[in-house]
Amino acid sequence: MEALFSATSIFLSVSSTFGASACIGVGSGVAGIAGTDGVINFAIGFNMIFSAIIYLVLYMEIVSDIYLLPIFLIWSVVVFLTMAMSIGNLMALAMEPVGHIAGLAASIIGSTSTLISILLAIPIGMMFDGTGMPLIASITILAITAFGLNIINPRSAN
Repeated sequence: MEALFSATSIFLSVSSTFGASACIGVGSGVAGIAGTDGVINFAIGFNMIFSAIIYLVLYMEIVSDIYLLPIFLIWSVVVFLTMAMSIGNLMALAMEPVGHIAGLAASIIGSTSTLISILLAIPIGMMFDGTGMPLIASITILAITAFGLNIINPRSAN
């Protein structure tokens, strides 16, 4: 078990280092081609579908217990990747109409998003039962909500 933990730690540290640098280049290239709305829709939609699939696989106990940690780690990497792709583009869209007061707008947007995140994270943290199921279910529900709100956003229709 210690070898699995060591291998996982090394894998995550190396992949996050290379992944962050690759994600910056890929993210800007994809945003240039598909636009920020397209990247946001794809990232949140992929997160929604992938999280729902993982939740169903774990809920129906299709896999053996030995694969629970690798599945959770893969799910975590996908969630962080999709959040990195969507949050940066969402912040860019939020800052677009207020470029003339960028410093003030950045602090207000940052503090508001942090406050909303705290209010959403408190009940999710209280649902912890020793497994990853409440977290996966919560992120699936939040991704469905975010995807729906992004689809009905009047800006997306342009």
